[in-house]
Amino acid sequence: MATDAGLTRPATQRFSDTASRPLSLEQVALLDADWLFYSFPGSSGDFTEAALWRDLPVVSRGRAFEVDVDPWFLNASTVAADRVLADMQRLMAA
Repeated sequence: MATDAGLTRPATQRFSDTASRPLSLEQVALLDADWLFYSFPGSSGDFTEAALWRDLPVVSRGRAFEVDVDPWFLNASTVAADRVLADMQRLMAA
């Protein structure tokens, strides 16, 4: 869906063998992009409170947004797709 909205993943985030990959705090630089929509299982505090996270250019530019995991990453319904698009429009226009 992000591709349909004109967004592309940085090379470090392109893989086709699995839907997601584990990421340690030491690898947080792999998340840098023009825009970042994220959700962590449980609390995001371990990542988002760390200096490595705050120093990411996408974070310092104010383009990193925590989103609801269900419509963004788990649910493939048209209702979820509408929610993701509405979130993108709202967050990217701010």
